[in-house]
Amino acid sequence: MTDEPKRYLKANEAAKYLGVSESTMVRLRLSGEGPYFFRFPGGAVRYATDDLDAYMASLKVITHLPTFVASMEDDDNEGPDQLSATPAPKGAD
Repeated sequence: MTDEPKRYLKANEAAKYLGVSESTMVRLRLSGEGPYFFRFPGGAVRYATDDLDAYMASLKVITHLPTFVASMEDDDNEGPDQLSATPAPKGAD
């Protein structure tokens, strides 16, 4: 088993790696919503590819729409009103 050295990318390289614009990387970094990064003396920013991969994995969304639709059909045919977070106004029956 060989340990590959960690790869560190500049911000523009990290943006390309993730498939986003450089301005998106800046926005994510400034908002604290993006991947972990290193800031070196003098302001240089670097991203470890492991951290970029972990960030992408954290964004993964798994939908179970067919299961949700099937469960709605089995709920005594309740309509879409049952999904509303706000109650229907009185007399709207």
